[in-house]
Amino acid sequence: MKNVKTYKSSKMLLMLLCGMLILVLAACGNDKKAGEESSSTPIPTVSPSLSPSTSPALSPIPSPTTDVTQTPAPTGSTAPENEAAKTLKGEGSYTGQEDSHTVEITMNGEPTSFQFGDDTAAVIDGLKKNDHVEFEYIVSDPESKQLTLTKIVKK
Repeated sequence: MKNVKTYKSSKMLLMLLCGMLILVLAACGNDKKAGEESSSTPIPTVSPSLSPSTSPALSPIPSPTTDVTQTPAPTGSTAPENEAAKTLKGEGSYTGQEDSHTVEITMNGEPTSFQFGDDTAAVIDGLKKNDHVEFEYIVSDPESKQLTLTKIVKK
């Protein structure tokens, strides 16, 4: 009789441990949907087929103050070198640095966040709040409307 109780206790303990293991593995799982790639950092992409006139996703981006030209993506971009991004020009009031790679510039009365890299960091380090700036930028990720500065000049 004692062996039957021990066997049942062992079986119950094993089932409990298996259930806990399943819960732990499910909690540590990835929230990605089936079929999506697993990556620790998202990689922005640039699609040359999107244009402001054909894509409603780009309409909330402030309109440029001057003409639009074609230039290659800036150094450090994850876009392939053979793709070209539209460079937009703007001007506004420098609000400040949000973090080590993002600044805020008030353009047409609206605060707008821009990513920046090493090529524009030296100029940004010399700016003060409310400095008037002229700049060039690209839409580096049309889906999230991420803007990246390619050039900035204090006026």
